Amino acid sequence: MAPAPIPTLSEWGMIIFSLLLAGSAIWMMRRRRVS
Repeated sequence: MAPAPIPTLSEWGMIIFSLLLAGSAIWMMRRRRVS
């Protein structure tokens, strides 16, 4: 019983994508506040 690589990759992709979105949103908010 080996785990399928596609689902795990998709899960990691979703996690990384959500982290990038959150990081970019916070960065934009901080940039707006500073400037």
